[in-house]
Amino acid sequence: MKITVFALCLLITLLIRTSIAYSQADNLILYVSDQDGNREIYTMSPDGSNRQRLTTNTNEDTEPAWSPDRSQIAFSSNRDGNFSIYIMNADGSNAQRVSPENRGSFHSSPAWSPTEDRIAYVSNASGVNQIHTIRVDGEEDTPLTAQRFESLDPSWSPDGRIIAFTSNPNGNYEIFSMTSSGQGARGLTVDSTVDSDSPAWSPDGTLIAFAANGGSGEIYVMNADGSNVRLLTSAANSFAGSPTWSPDGQTIAYALQGRGVEPSIRSVSIDGFSLLQLTDGTTFANFPSWSSPTPIAATGIVGDPSGETPPGGDIGVGARIQVASLEPTVPLRSSPSMNAGIVRTTPRSTTGVIIDGPQFVAEQSSRSVPQEFNWWQVELTSGEVGWMPESMYDEPVLVLADDIAPMQPVTCRLTTIQGVNIRNGPGAGNDQIASRPGDWELAADGQALGSDGIVWWRLYVGFWVRSDFVRENGDCNNLPVVGTGGRG
Repeated sequence: MKITVFALCLLITLLIRTSIAYSQADNLILYVSDQDGNREIYTMSPDGSNRQRLTTNTNEDTEPAWSPDRSQIAFSSNRDGNFSIYIMNADGSNAQRVSPENRGSFHSSPAWSPTEDRIAYVSNASGVNQIHTIRVDGEEDTPLTAQRFESLDPSWSPDGRIIAFTSNPNGNYEIFSMTSSGQGARGLTVDSTVDSDSPAWSPDGTLIAFAANGGSGEIYVMNADGSNVRLLTSAANSFAGSPTWSPDGQTIAYALQGRGVEPSIRSVSIDGFSLLQLTDGTTFANFPSWSSPTPIAATGIVGDPSGETPPGGDIGVGARIQVASLEPTVPLRSSPSMNAGIVRTTPRSTTGVIIDGPQFVAEQSSRSVPQEFNWWQVELTSGEVGWMPESMYDEPVLVLADDIAPMQPVTCRLTTIQGVNIRNGPGAGNDQIASRPGDWELAADGQALGSDGIVWWRLYVGFWVRSDFVRENGDCNNLPVVGTGGRG
């Protein structure tokens, strides 16, 4: 019995030690330093101790990024001449080039997909910095952006559906998001007085950290939809950048570049109070990487209490589509621009086929918010041909016809009595995701009794408006109940 108890205690001790060792390894911060000569990749503990060199190369290794399972590291290096994307084991061994060998081009900013099968990166092979994704075996190099302006700093959301990035369609740099296939780009930050860059998703996918430079560079955090921006750092005459989250989402490490000194790495808690200096600034230390997007389950609309999930799938040439806006009709335009002439006014539920596109056009729309619209040329079943945007501000315009049941023609039209908020579920306590001014026409396809005891009209999956804020026109009372209740 004594031997059994001793063996059990020994086993528990070994398990605890193994768990501690794994937790410590799982929490290491990658960074770049020239402390031993040229710029190489290192790891350190979250308190700045236990620094270990991973690469030994006469050229430059930079911008490391952990794979989600932390078994591999992607990085950029010019060890073969031009800067390319490489992958190596977590101990620095077995480095292999992934991105194409295009002499004279520059590949940078690798970011792992949560499923670890693809890497997003930046390439200037077209003459302008654009975002690509590529399989980890070097196959299927796919450009996601193709504009006349730059796209930089890709960062994959933990559910794998969205990539946040930096772009400058209106002159200064702002944070945008797009689907992982390069569609539906929209602006998250809007401030013409500063440049924003280096977006980084929190591990739970609810927040994005980023850097903004308006005289001094600071680290900010915002909600994933661009709302509730708040300042974390106070750099004062210095420039903070390259934010990266701790695996538990409670701390952000970042690089701080003071005037006349080398950049150093610091960390700050997400409440902004706990600040720690990890490197002393006597040698170059930059590009920290702490966590990578570990996969989380994809959901429908964030925070949607009804659990409704909008149709998935990627639109492309040859796809059958339906018009699915919140309004009863959508303009079919003569060219890919909000200012182009209208070929016809297209009712919601109209079907057609994509025949060309996408055309990426950055415009200042009527809502005075810059967005890069993805336009598709559509041939409607009625024979007309024209252009429509795939979406507007995360609101649907075109959806794949094969992903949803055929939509019915609009039988219930609504006119707003005053300015209204559109929410992601039936009830005033749900999140606001859109708004409309007074005297605006909408279309409803369902109803539900909200959590506030008021009947709400569903405009489309995940988009709801209060019935007492709109006037009804048509057969609204007989719309199907799509929630927990409605008018009987």
